[in-house]
Amino acid sequence: MQQLSLRTAGAVLLIVLAMIIAPAAALGEPTADPTRIEEMTHDLCTFERSLGSEERTAAATYIAGAMGERGLSVSTARFRVTNCYFDPPLALSSNIIGVREGASDRIVVVSAHYDTAVPGTPGADDNAAGVATMLEVARILNDTPLNQTVYFIAFGGEETGLEGSTRWLADNPDLHDRIVVAINLDCIASGDRLLTTALPQHRWILDALPPSACIEETPAWLLDVARGDEHAFRAAGIPTIRLYER
Repeated sequence: MQQLSLRTAGAVLLIVLAMIIAPAAALGEPTADPTRIEEMTHDLCTFERSLGSEERTAAATYIAGAMGERGLSVSTARFRVTNCYFDPPLALSSNIIGVREGASDRIVVVSAHYDTAVPGTPGADDNAAGVATMLEVARILNDTPLNQTVYFIAFGGEETGLEGSTRWLADNPDLHDRIVVAINLDCIASGDRLLTTALPQHRWILDALPPSACIEETPAWLLDVARGDEHAFRAAGIPTIRLYER
């Protein structure tokens, strides 16, 4: 993995969150720790996380434990993967949700999927590093007063058709109007530059990003080329941005 992408991802996410959920004076100048991110990425890569693997439950337990250590209120939502030829419980997956309450009921969602597409592959870039970066941001924000509530969500079932994010949105329709923005991290560990994409009507999200040679805005039509969990939020009419590498 390249520390540049991981460091930039953590920094960009913190800046976006700072502009949305925390007073600048309270947040100060936090810095994501690439070493911590790499360690958590390595830990997640020790679990086989593809569909049908018994170790997916252990990976979900690891993520839930890490969220709890970071002061989040943690819950797990299990669901059955559709069009799956495995019998229960191997056909089941889980979303792990860690909530940090803010001063208002407005919500910022920070997400990353933890499942892998191909059995026997570690899935460091896709997408253990995204989960690890999300958890690092949760650690940094642990003692920070927040203007808005943050949902940190590790989605399962992304590789089988965005099933975890689609299911979470379907199960929580009462939250849709409260979500200010959904920020999705997917494949952020192997490139030397981060790409960002949002719809034109959600341009304000991109305007919150800092000027940097490591960050490049891409056309909105690319959202339909490689769909991640941000697409489920976009389909629900929720402002969303995806951070990924080049």
